[in-house]
Amino acid sequence: GQSISGDVHNPDGYFEWDRIVSIQERLLVDLHRWWPSAEGSLDLPVGWLKNSATRQAYQQLLELVADVSVSQKGLWLIKDPRCSRLLPP
Repeated sequence: GQSISGDVHNPDGYFEWDRIVSIQERLLVDLHRWWPSAEGSLDLPVGWLKNSATRQAYQQLLELVADVSVSQKGLWLIKDPRCSRLLPP
């Protein structure tokens, strides 16, 4: 995957995988919890784990990680602060 490049706010780069960020960002938008929005800091909606947008994002992430995991050697991780919002309770 491609890491998000640096910008004026973080010149060294974000070290976040653009495809993971895109999938999780889309899910937060679909759940009306995109962080710049007024609802961004609210709890995730009741039943969000069964929401069709959540199931779609889960499937996309699962496929992405499965594809990459076969070529990775040793330990590796996914870094994206959106994960902290999307981990089930």
